Amino acid sequence: MESSEPVLIQRRDVLNEGNNSSDVAEIVPVLPVHSKQAARAFALLLFFSFLMFSIPFAVYFGTKYALSAYFHINGYENMVWSVVATVISVNIIIGLYVYIAYHEQEYDAEGNPLKDDLNVDYSKSSLNLKTD
Repeated sequence: MESSEPVLIQRRDVLNEGNNSSDVAEIVPVLPVHSKQAARAFALLLFFSFLMFSIPFAVYFGTKYALSAYFHINGYENMVWSVVATVISVNIIIGLYVYIAYHEQEYDAEGNPLKDDLNVDYSKSSLNLKTD
């Protein structure tokens, strides 16, 4: 029985140069490169969403416990410092997400990495060089 699920891989017969037999099959992914990039971006978003949900709770209650148990700070001051630690943890998570998303490698339609212009030599020694 055939299932109605989409096929994610296809088989392609490849001629093995050393063996001269066409029995060798290679598995080729059908998903285009932009779909792989979208899947990676979605997985990254889910991961950081999980972090945004779990880490602030742990930081809040961990800080609240540490301040009351080890430093004997209770009441309003305990709550304020716990909230400050939570806000800092949220900002760190957002910063990590932005950093990873900004430095992610980009690819063209064929799957080749695009060259970044970050490796350009901007030193003063290259200013007087003649380029014709």
